[in-house]
Amino acid sequence: KLPKGDWFCGSECLQVRTVLHNLVIRGDVPISDSLLSLIKKKHKEKGLKTNYGLDVKWRIMNWKLLASEEIRALLSKAVSIFHEQFDPIVDADTDIDFIPSMIYGRSIKDQYFGGMYCAVLTVNKEVVSTGVFRMFGREVAELPLVATNAASQGKGYFQALFACIEGLLGELKIERLFLPAAHEAESLWTGKFGFMALDQDETNFYTSLYRVMMFNGAALLQKPVPRPAITEYVAEDPFEACANIWCAEE
Repeated sequence: KLPKGDWFCGSECLQVRTVLHNLVIRGDVPISDSLLSLIKKKHKEKGLKTNYGLDVKWRIMNWKLLASEEIRALLSKAVSIFHEQFDPIVDADTDIDFIPSMIYGRSIKDQYFGGMYCAVLTVNKEVVSTGVFRMFGREVAELPLVATNAASQGKGYFQALFACIEGLLGELKIERLFLPAAHEAESLWTGKFGFMALDQDETNFYTSLYRVMMFNGAALLQKPVPRPAITEYVAEDPFEACANIWCAEE
């Protein structure tokens, strides 16, 4: 019989869930100085004024772990950004849009999204970039959806958000990060973010082991998750440390 309530295949998965739960509860956290400098550099390159205050923070949310009106508003904004950048991803049998289901952790038929986490980057309290990720123990994490609103693209915001997510995965000692990439975006992921495309045999192998999200016409990309060289907080317990630091830029 399956155990009642939340259960895990081992202590490592329980530790990962505990860290993520603590980060969900923690809420907004300022990004590192190095990432803020990256964003200001991008602004300068585009001729944008940087003498005004840039309050840039990020946070992780999971509706099933912590629900509130504040989180509902942030998740709703994330859904809007995804819908701005993508056509609805609709289940053929139920006609249900996958995007809000993934963000709010609602299951569709045999698709279980309760383990999905939504990360957002906010600038002066406005959501500008967002991503959805999920972990499969220590072996694999996936990043099936990422988007930045049109007005904020090219300003370094997604690069900062991705660095924060990747840094968290590195602190948790996740081995590989997978994502599905449309053909037109594949060169961006491989050239700028260090991903590699898997051939069909490798894709079949990994998707048979892990129920990662795949979309029609997308290629499965992967990269080893780098271990962060610098942390902003040190504690005797690495899981306590992970719950209290946010990544520095690679």
